[in-house]
Amino acid sequence: MALLPQYAQQGAKFYCSQYFFAGCFERLLAAGGGNKISDLTLGLPPYRYLGKDIVISQKMPSTSPTGTIAIYYGRLDLAAMFGDRRQTICKRSDERYFDTDQIGLLGTERIDINIHDVGSNAATSVVAPTGVGPIVALKMG
Repeated sequence: MALLPQYAQQGAKFYCSQYFFAGCFERLLAAGGGNKISDLTLGLPPYRYLGKDIVISQKMPSTSPTGTIAIYYGRLDLAAMFGDRRQTICKRSDERYFDTDQIGLLGTERIDINIHDVGSNAATSVVAPTGVGPIVALKMG
């Protein structure tokens, strides 16, 4: 958490798998003093740790072997852009369902998501002069 630049601290979240959440965050909460059993067994989102939201993602690894990233921390809204590659196109067909007195509709759209500023320990940029972007990661070693 300390590696995340100050400009990305406000609104930062943890992103991890259910496996990492159960193996790390739930153990930390259970071992911490002053917890009530009702707080620990509630089990309903939003999950939080040290005042920061925890987002469970099925795209994160379900195990944590050496060399894989187990958890991200930061602001995705500062590191990613959503692009509309092509506007929504709608087409209509009167012939396809002629026998049932219906029409067919087809809608398509092309989008793209670009994670542009994750930072690194070598590269620097105007946004991240130290090489650290608005997202940091914990790599299992």
